[in-house]
Amino acid sequence: SSTYRAAYNDYQRTPSSLSPGQQVSFPFAVRNLSNFTWSSSPPNQVNLSYHLYDSRGRMVTSLNGLRSPLPRNVAPGEVVDLTITIQAPTSLGTYTIAYDMVHEGVSWFSQKGAGMERRTFSVGGTASASPTPSGAVTNDTSLVGVSQVTEQQLVDLFRKRGFTAQVPKAQELAPLYITWGRKFNIRADIAWAQMAHETGFLRFGGIVPPDANNFAGIGATGAKNPDGTYKFDRFATPELGVIAHYAHLAWYVFPDHVNEYCNQQYDPRHFGNRHRYLGENLGVLNRRWAPSPTYTDQIIRFANMIGG
Repeated sequence: SSTYRAAYNDYQRTPSSLSPGQQVSFPFAVRNLSNFTWSSSPPNQVNLSYHLYDSRGRMVTSLNGLRSPLPRNVAPGEVVDLTITIQAPTSLGTYTIAYDMVHEGVSWFSQKGAGMERRTFSVGGTASASPTPSGAVTNDTSLVGVSQVTEQQLVDLFRKRGFTAQVPKAQELAPLYITWGRKFNIRADIAWAQMAHETGFLRFGGIVPPDANNFAGIGATGAKNPDGTYKFDRFATPELGVIAHYAHLAWYVFPDHVNEYCNQQYDPRHFGNRHRYLGENLGVLNRRWAPSPTYTDQIIRFANMIGG
């Protein structure tokens, strides 16, 4: 018979306060501890959901927990990352949210004896996000500083995401990102998360090919050469590609050069000292490193998975 079990991780992002009826979405992870593969396809797909209880422990029956679909099938033992959406009750008060999986058309996991992960929040007149944990990365996080991250933690991000074929290349790059992060005084964990985002976890597949040693999309602006091919920058070795990545980040987050590598010899798009400086927080990369206003969303997501 089927065993229904799951482990939940809200990355401490469940809000501590919401306004009546407010919906919020945030990153979430679930590990399949069941003895069967969770299907993401109807009609009997497995979804992430929740139950709400008031301060007296009574289930709030007027609001069925919103469903957050799995992005793929999840085998036993695997961890899946997704975005959960929750909605607050319309009445003021203190509530407990209990995260639970549901096998649609079959059963809630909790009805099969599985435990739930509980958090408490209040519903008031205004919404207030919970304080960010000291280690969590957001758009307000400074890129400046030396992160206490290990090579193993960086490489494990690839394993968590299921990109085992790219692990050998990640193992080659991890010590370079840590070493050069210290030399530039830029956080290696965030730079690594950006590399994973820009290269599709070293699968590439976009404008920049793997042999370019370009791990940050430098020069890949969509412009074309006279022969119709797309322009991008190449670097002779992986280490030079990592240096270029940090040098280009430094151009954004420092008001002046921080070392001898902050020049066009190492970063071909390093056009002067202060051209891009607007502050040292991660959010300054939105609309600037790339045109999207949400460019850093995936970087934040991946950075918060490192070491977690």
